[in-house]
Amino acid sequence: MKEEKDLRVDGWANIYTRQGTTQDKKTYTRYTAKNLLSESEVNDLFTDEGLGRKVVTKPVDAMIRSWFSVNGDKDDIDSNIQAIFDELKLRKPIKELLYLNKAFGGALMFLGLDDGEEDTGKPVNYNTLKSIKFITIYDRFRIPMINYNKDENSENYLNPETYSISPLEGKPFSAHYTRCVVLDGIFITDFVRRLNNGWGASIYQTIYDQLRDVGDTFSSIGHIIDNFETSSISMKNLLPLILAGKEDIIKTRLDLMDLSRHVMNTILLDADEEVYNKHSSTLAGLPETLDRQMQYLSSVSGIPVTVLFGRSSAGMNATGENDIREWYDSVDEERKDTLQIVLEKLIRMCMLCKDYYFKGNEPEKWFIQFNSMYQMTANESADVKVKISTADANYINAGVLDPEIVLKKRFEGGKFNENLILTEEDLTGEKKEKENVKINVEE
Repeated sequence: MKEEKDLRVDGWANIYTRQGTTQDKKTYTRYTAKNLLSESEVNDLFTDEGLGRKVVTKPVDAMIRSWFSVNGDKDDIDSNIQAIFDELKLRKPIKELLYLNKAFGGALMFLGLDDGEEDTGKPVNYNTLKSIKFITIYDRFRIPMINYNKDENSENYLNPETYSISPLEGKPFSAHYTRCVVLDGIFITDFVRRLNNGWGASIYQTIYDQLRDVGDTFSSIGHIIDNFETSSISMKNLLPLILAGKEDIIKTRLDLMDLSRHVMNTILLDADEEVYNKHSSTLAGLPETLDRQMQYLSSVSGIPVTVLFGRSSAGMNATGENDIREWYDSVDEERKDTLQIVLEKLIRMCMLCKDYYFKGNEPEKWFIQFNSMYQMTANESADVKVKISTADANYINAGVLDPEIVLKKRFEGGKFNENLILTEEDLTGEKKEKENVKINVEE
């Protein structure tokens, strides 16, 4: 005979209060995933919903406003890259790419290259690459199909090889990944990504409920104000008049009352048969409720209330400065994951174009340095410069750095640079000069 065993599951339960039992109202509470947002829903949120648009544009604007610099083994890299970017007017398409990536859950920048290759589905021919002729931006809904590399011997194995692009205007075409700069939206699991045609998620997917609640509350406030004060009038024999079908008598009486109220700011009543009252609605608790909803939206979007709603943080001596600094740190991480990818590919492409300054020769060492997003006050900036100049003087007096190198690097590009970036050539050159001086003295 098979021995029966009891299955025991640990947990809190109280048969009197029904906590933890099948009759507990929380027992069957489960999270249910929302449907993936459609193209039209995302379009409407980005175009028509003011808060929805700010959730997308605020972080991107902060990234673009602070911009970047390029440093490396040559002093003129940054100035020439900035000149090429200005000539091609790249700031606008870069911003559009970041907007669409965040709003639609993915976007693609197609580079129209002059490399002698007519088939855009083939890799870039860097040997004949001359220039960037044009740039177009597509949201991920314009890319119905992604073709993946199935060659196990390829460095691009299981990554996108070509993108099928279907513009709203013009013919569909195929674009090789070397001709594209692609951003993938918000990270999601492979399971959901497969349902989303291989793309990441829109920012609206994670904040939809909170955005809807805040918008609905603000919209309801308008109705509350319209109906903030209502009037009532007691009329004798009201029901008999209605049952007798004499609604016109009631309507005529109300029209006369409304006319006298608007013309003479007076209401005439029958002293024996009518009573007029005013009723005001209460707004108690509404500001607190709205404030909590705003904080909830701020929390899930990652944007401080100070930035998203243009109001100071609540609390004693609260200015929102700490919130903004933390937000800048968060945006800095985001730009390393998005903007840096875009800039690295564009900068490298500009270097490899033979019609531009670098003549197709990419410098051996170069890297992107993002500028600070936090805008210091005049006093803060002055204090920083004093401390930096003191540190420079200490290094020079100790013989660690050469004054000419400090002068050159600190004011490179005609502006004050907080970070002193020294190349190996700077250090070795200074060392060799000192060795030569030592040899001459000994001789």
